[in-house]
Amino acid sequence: MRILKPLPASSCISFLVLYFTLYTVTQTSSTPLQDEFINCLHRYTNVRFPLEKTFFTPERNASVFIEVLESTAQNQRYLTKSMPKPEFIFKPVHESHVQASIICSKKLGIQILVRSGGHDYEGVSYVSHIEKSFIIIDL
Repeated sequence: MRILKPLPASSCISFLVLYFTLYTVTQTSSTPLQDEFINCLHRYTNVRFPLEKTFFTPERNASVFIEVLESTAQNQRYLTKSMPKPEFIFKPVHESHVQASIICSKKLGIQILVRSGGHDYEGVSYVSHIEKSFIIIDL
């Protein structure tokens, strides 16, 4: 019978630091609202959507989120830090995703702003003036 030797303290500490770092990262990568919305989308559409190409949040990748948010802005004054930002941006890749996102937004009580190109000098497609969570559906 072989007797196992205990791990050195430095290995145990390294393992614990790695474990808690990974745990923290996975816990902050999305919010309950985002998770509920994604789960709802899966219920109401049969067409798959890759999250990394369709779902943009400040928690997952802040620089990409800001880039997508500001990509079609016509009026720079609505891009200040003091202006409310969406909880997330969803870019549907199939028409069923649009219908599902509207159903899910209604079920979850989220305000929707639709961005579909064109001119938006008033900022109505990416800034909400209502103090309520909102999302952008980016067509």
